[in-house]
Amino acid sequence: MNVRIFISYSRRDAPFALGLQARLSNQGWGAWLDSEKLQTGQRWREEIVHAIAGCDYFVLVLSSRSIQSENVVKELSLAESSNKPILPLMIEPVEIPDSMKYQLAGLQFVSIDCRALDDGLETLIEPFSQALIEALPHPFPAQAAPAPAPQGAGRWNKGKVLARLLLAIGPMAQLFLEARPDPLQDSDRVALEALFRHHNLDGTLLVEALVEAQLPPEADLDASLAAWFRLQVGPIADLVWDGSLQEALRQAPLQAGARLERIGVDPAVVKELLNRLDQG
Repeated sequence: MNVRIFISYSRRDAPFALGLQARLSNQGWGAWLDSEKLQTGQRWREEIVHAIAGCDYFVLVLSSRSIQSENVVKELSLAESSNKPILPLMIEPVEIPDSMKYQLAGLQFVSIDCRALDDGLETLIEPFSQALIEALPHPFPAQAAPAPAPQGAGRWNKGKVLARLLLAIGPMAQLFLEARPDPLQDSDRVALEALFRHHNLDGTLLVEALVEAQLPPEADLDASLAAWFRLQVGPIADLVWDGSLQEALRQAPLQAGARLERIGVDPAVVKELLNRLDQG
């Protein structure tokens, strides 16, 4: 079972949950909820377990009814133990019970102005579904082919890539990029492509961000310098003399030298490399 979004709710909130499911489906999300909550038995419980295990996001409909539901509490605990991203929708003001506080601690709640609660179910569903869609990454289009990777070596402005992806996939962009260098290198592009595939995100969004943030090419460091370095250290040069090292030698040569020493390059070789770099 491959479920994009699992909706956990009290059966007394079924009209809202069904309306939310319809809105999400219309926007390209595969939303699953158990519309047979009155059923009991082992098969029903197994379906719940499999659906949560297969989902990408766990949406919790919080109300005065759901916080008292043992089934909802169990579903929330299972989602938390399975490391599923949890998105709480508070459709009415409630105090989070102790049974849910641990799982919901520190999460961003989706809520709306409480005055809308008096305007009818349709008026309530629409703003919640829109807010939820905005909080979710862009869904992967059905039957879409993987986006082609940018050709050749490249360097990309990290800030521009982040700004574009924040608009496209939301806060997940910050998680993808926060530990990466600026500018981004080819190895970072490859890693980002893998993350997009893993999370079923539209690869064209990444390609578009990279195109906008492409930095002009820089000439490689003197080829004779690379050849000299290989003569000094042997085949290890092929592993370390990459775009990342060259960028570090340009921007922060002392730190690059320290990095080479940490991986076992002779300090005398490092010193001569930096001297040759200065002279060039």
